[in-house]
Parts: sequence; structure tokens; C-alpha cells
Amino acid sequence: MSTPGLLSERAIILAPRGRDSQIASRILDEAGYPSTVAHDVPELIRELSAGAGLAIIADEALRNADMTPLLELLGRQPPWSDLPIVLLTHHGGPDHNPSARMGNLLGNVTFLERPFHPVTLVSLVMTAVRGRRRQYEARARMEDLHESEGRLQNALKAGRLGSWVLEAEHLKLTCSDIT
Repeated sequence: MSTPGLLSERAIILAPRGRDSQIASRILDEAGYPSTVAHDVPELIRELSAGAGLAIIADEALRNADMTPLLELLGRQPPWSDLPIVLLTHHGGPDHNPSARMGNLLGNVTFLERPFHPVTLVSLVMTAVRGRRRQYEARARMEDLHESEGRLQNALKAGRLGSWVLEAEHLKLTCSDIT
């Protein structure tokens, strides 16, 4: 289920085997978090491209899949973005669980061992969405700064004024061209 207007905070769930996707979706729905179930990696990528707060991925969904498009998508994230990923795994650390090594490839990963408790899943999603909101706030601040810089440059040009830059390390003061 996808909730219009909440694409930027929804969870995209990829757990093609068993009932993990239905269970996770129902738990999130009951907790008030929108979610969408993807059935394969290409669908996951399409949904992530449309907007997401986080991805919940079962490790077996990636084990034999071509991860190149997913890694490329994650690699193309803007500087403010670091998509949270919850990786559903089975018991065992890096020595006993090959999916633990996937975390390094995927980036911002939290591991959740199955069977998971609903409260644990909701807590992870709540934390991921809160972090994602901070990322969106950082994006907005960066956009504001860029717009402010553009307005300042326009004002400087209109007033035929230059700008000064002080390099404190070298005690060097430079002035832009006045046009």
C-alpha cells in the first residue's frame, strides 16, 4: 500500500519469500508508517526512485540478484542523502552470515535478525524515518543557502559591487571583479 504525499517517508519492503513482507507491512501500517511491497530488485529500484524513507530488504532477496543497479542508485544519491536500509537476516555474525558483508556495500544498514519482534521493527523504522527527515531538512538548508548566494551575487552585480574573501590561514584578502 502506498500513501500519497508520504512517498518520502514510506518503507519499501523487499522480502519475496515467505510472509515477511506481509507481516512487516501490516506491522508498519498498524504503527502508522506507510509501506510498499516490492517483489524483486528492479521493482525495489523503481519504488526507491519514486521516493522512500527507508528500505527493508530480506538478505535472501539480494543473495543471487544482480545488485549492480541497486548499488548504482545508492551511489548516485545527492550529498545530503544516505538512505537507511534495514537488512533482515538470520542468526550469525560476519563469519557465519554472508549477508553481514552486504552492509558494507549498501551503506547505511541496520541488521534485524529474524524472527523479529514487532516493537523492534517499529523502533528501527521510527529511527530511520527520523534520520531521513533530518536529511530532508539538510537538503532544504542547502537549497536555501544556494538561493541566498544567488540573490547576493545578483545584488552585487546590480549594485556594481564586489565581494571580499579573507583567507585567514594565509592572511590574504582578495576582491572579486567589479562589473
